[in-house]
Amino acid sequence: MTTHTLPSRGLTSFFTLFGFLVMGITGLILYVVPAGRVAYWTNWQFIGLTKTDWGNIHILSSILFVVAGGFHTYFN
Repeated sequence: MTTHTLPSRGLTSFFTLFGFLVMGITGLILYVVPAGRVAYWTNWQFIGLTKTDWGNIHILSSILFVVAGGFHTYFN
């Protein structure tokens, strides 16, 4: 009987790349968002998400990138 283990190095590399890509895309979207309160006054949305939603996704993907990058550094 064989046991299957998760490939730690490949998995952390995938999560690091995924976090980086999502962070980059959301960063570009946040760069083109109307400045200041204009986005809120005009009820700005892109793909059904508001400026706050995009900011939250950006922050979460940044945390994922940093944590996965730490594991990636450890395993490699």
